[in-house]
Amino acid sequence: METRVSTGEKGAPPVGSYTAGFKERMHYSHLFHNAPMPYSVQLAKNFFIHGFSSVPDRPASHGCVRLPINAAKKLYGWIEPGIPVEVVGHWGGKSSAGTKSTSKRRRDR
Repeated sequence: METRVSTGEKGAPPVGSYTAGFKERMHYSHLFHNAPMPYSVQLAKNFFIHGFSSVPDRPASHGCVRLPINAAKKLYGWIEPGIPVEVVGHWGGKSSAGTKSTSKRRRDR
């Protein structure tokens, strides 16, 4: 899966390789005033990939990877704990397409 995302603001870019941790249909942030994080998949201790109503073409989160709600719902329904997740790309200014998140799952035949 490949989608437009918004990542962490300066000092917290989550670009890298991860393994999907637990997932929750609706997770509430323990760090940021119980902020709702729909269709959450844990990337690392307190970092998640999740749906959000605002996914600007710039870093905007506190460290999580924001996806458009429909993309997050699709990812949530597809991904399982243990699946490799790669957050790749770079920010190149307002005209940049932003960072992309990809997940790969082997299909059994």
